[in-house]
Amino acid sequence: MNKEPCPQFHAITVAFSVLLMSCLLGSSLVSARPGSSWRHPYAGKKRQRIIGFLELASIFRPDEKDVDPQAAIPIDLEQPIRAYVRASTNAPISALLKTADDIETRNDPYQRLAAPVFDVNGNWYLIGVRTPGGQMGKAWVTTMNGNAFSWLDFVILVADNSCYVTDSWDQKIWAAPSANAKFRKLAKLGTKDFNVTDSNWNGDELWLEVEFTDRVNCDSEELPPVLAKGWIRAYSATEEMQVWFYPRSNC
Repeated sequence: MNKEPCPQFHAITVAFSVLLMSCLLGSSLVSARPGSSWRHPYAGKKRQRIIGFLELASIFRPDEKDVDPQAAIPIDLEQPIRAYVRASTNAPISALLKTADDIETRNDPYQRLAAPVFDVNGNWYLIGVRTPGGQMGKAWVTTMNGNAFSWLDFVILVADNSCYVTDSWDQKIWAAPSANAKFRKLAKLGTKDFNVTDSNWNGDELWLEVEFTDRVNCDSEELPPVLAKGWIRAYSATEEMQVWFYPRSNC
């Protein structure tokens, strides 16, 4: 069976592109505007999209610039972390964070707890928090550690490109990363698993170029056949995730 040529080279190219994009967005394009209602274009109209991950260790150490991602998470802080209604310390406080239980979390590709991020404004991040009434809501936190946040497409790349479509997927696969491109529906594909070969932000839409394949064991000597290839949207029309990733492989 023929294998894809130079997968390492392609992965390096994609990683460099993501890194360059993150640097640009983290500098002049994303500047903190205290008290503003500014919304990052990737966040979607309702700020329901997960656009990246924020390391929990840095949330609980907001004044430190260099934080080990695996640093211990406090059990019950005497001085809780303040989460604000807006991206400003002058804004009203929305929640007080004492432990990881006060934060909406998911596992990153390394199976470490991280906070899904729904919006970014400079070094401020909109995350899910538990409000004083016990309900989950969204609030802004800040951290001085510029390495604590990762964009979603970079997270997917770190996941060894081993991903799957969720139940929210519209079953559409597109010829190009554009809503104006031709598409077809894959109602009987036989697998939800895919590898990512490229990514593209078209306006506020994240597109992933994917190859649908069956998952194989680490010791498999051959790559599985590609069942379908094309572009899919990361977010549904209701801003839910259409894609997610498996834990990073130890292969």
